[in-house]
Amino acid sequence: MDKIAIYAGSFNPWHKGHQYVYEEGMKLFGHIIVVKAINPEKQNQMALKSRMPLYAILPEGQALGNFAKEKAIDYFIRGIRNTSDYDYEFKLAVMNKDIFDIRTIFIPCDPSLSHINSSMLRELNKLNVDIKDYLVTK
Repeated sequence: MDKIAIYAGSFNPWHKGHQYVYEEGMKLFGHIIVVKAINPEKQNQMALKSRMPLYAILPEGQALGNFAKEKAIDYFIRGIRNTSDYDYEFKLAVMNKDIFDIRTIFIPCDPSLSHINSSMLRELNKLNVDIKDYLVTK
């Protein structure tokens, strides 16, 4: 049986960095469920045309670990751009292992994409800066 992983985030917008992590994850897992979490701290939901894989939406108020366990999934994948990401993601990984017995696989970002983040893209978009080159369009 192929192993299944969850790749979760707000993905607002889905960009080439996200796509890279997804594609690298597919080399390790037979199937990846992309889970879009609605983050109330990231109010500016963008309506940009960016092609992301089919996804599930995490029900509001539900822990991702509980969502994964309901679907018998034991792995998360997370992209790491830098040491700040690692510090944050490592703490989450330890908690997810401790509470839900879910392992986290870290995928280092391609260095050519490490400067991309959704918050910056949203800000640039608000300032009418063309960000299409950073989005996945095909």
